[in-house]
Amino acid sequence: MDEFVSTELPLTVHVGLPRTGTTCLQRQIFAKHSDIRYLGKHCTSREARLNSLKALRAVAHLSDAEYEDSRASVSSCWSDLLGSAKLVRPSQTAVTISFEDLYHPGSRDPITVMTRLRNVFGPGFRVLVSIRNQFRWIESLYLCSFREFTVKGGQANFGDWSADERKKEWNAFACCDYWPMIKSLAGIVGRESIFVAPMELLIKDSKAALQKDLSVFMRVGVEETLRLFNDAVVENEGIGEMDYVLGRSQHLAAEALPGIQKKVLSYLLARIREQTSASPMKARIPGDVREYFSIEERLAIARGNKGLSDYTGLDLEQLGYPI
Repeated sequence: MDEFVSTELPLTVHVGLPRTGTTCLQRQIFAKHSDIRYLGKHCTSREARLNSLKALRAVAHLSDAEYEDSRASVSSCWSDLLGSAKLVRPSQTAVTISFEDLYHPGSRDPITVMTRLRNVFGPGFRVLVSIRNQFRWIESLYLCSFREFTVKGGQANFGDWSADERKKEWNAFACCDYWPMIKSLAGIVGRESIFVAPMELLIKDSKAALQKDLSVFMRVGVEETLRLFNDAVVENEGIGEMDYVLGRSQHLAAEALPGIQKKVLSYLLARIREQTSASPMKARIPGDVREYFSIEERLAIARGNKGLSDYTGLDLEQLGYPI
């Protein structure tokens, strides 16, 4: 591409990962901050939301051939969106694009995604990567998938889900080795243009040090950022313990029941889940998710977390990350 889309305002792209406080950031911080023109699935303008999601999904999901055919329209879409960014509020000093599918199992790999973004925006944008303890993250990702199972079917057993997940070229287990990917992303946009935010600190940081650093990185007002984090209501998008037990019961019983009884059981359990959806205890899967990682994968994750700690200056081991 010969010309980049103009970004007169500083641009930060939040790529995910999913299940790392992304909804809280999108709804409670990016969409409410007076300095930020936010583009993504929770922005208030319906037109901007639909257009930005269309362009983001193209970047995240299309094959190389499909993306090449769509490249001009994607660029034109971003040009229109960023051109209108200056017209929303005079106070806005930065643009933030947030979409967790940009670093997501089942999407194109992050190197392909980041290269596409660089070809659109040029070398001047910054990248925010939110992370989470790998074993907690993959458990949360599965439980989110399990919630989908209770509605429309899918793999209810973690072992079966893991086996299916590993069939993908870019999958959740590959996502867990953060450090090599973050080094590669830094090679595309520059070391100073990458900000790594463990959700354990960013969302729950009572000292707010990481939140201040994020404000400086994104070039937005620190005081307002701290206030928004302080006022943020973290929404529980996970699945409750009772919901998980009922869903597992549905799965196990349905395997042994004929059609009409299976439908009746599904209906009854769905009604019970409606009454217990506010279960205060989060679900945990039976067993240890680490058993589904090979020894080589666990060693690579631990080495990577040590490298990531050195890179960020954050003590990931103290936050519970395997090192």
